[in-house]
Amino acid sequence: MAADRHALRRVGRAARDRYWVLQWRTLPGACQPRIRSGGLCASAHGIRFAQNSAPELVFHQIGVDDDPSAVGAGSFDVAIATEVIEHLVRPHNLPGFAKQLLRPGGHLIISTPYHGYLKNPFIALSNKWDSHLSPPWDGGHIKLWSRKVSASFASTERVECLSYERA
Repeated sequence: MAADRHALRRVGRAARDRYWVLQWRTLPGACQPRIRSGGLCASAHGIRFAQNSAPELVFHQIGVDDDPSAVGAGSFDVAIATEVIEHLVRPHNLPGFAKQLLRPGGHLIISTPYHGYLKNPFIALSNKWDSHLSPPWDGGHIKLWSRKVSASFASTERVECLSYERA
């Protein structure tokens, strides 16, 4: 997915040989074999899917509300949560969970679908809110994020935001 590729570009080409990267996304193409990587997913289905897609990598069935010690404290240089935070009931748990898994000086990269002034009317005018939010789907979108909301979240969580980018 584009968000995964963009996040990995942010990690940098040099990091591919020496950084341990933790990825919450467990869909095909999300875990790049060239990067020493591990993956997390709260759903058993997601873990099975990831293991079938990349059997050489290690995946953990764990969510941000769980104890991260099962994965290993200070085990990763970078944690990437692409298109994850909008699915979380308690998004404020994500930064603290990631901090426990990151080595000192580590980075957390979060991406989320942008909901702004042009996208929302387009979804409404095309009568696509039901399919966009998919209310009956377990694990579907439950939060909408804009740049303003993201900035407020970063401030509240005392997370330094290095940049806002559109992929």
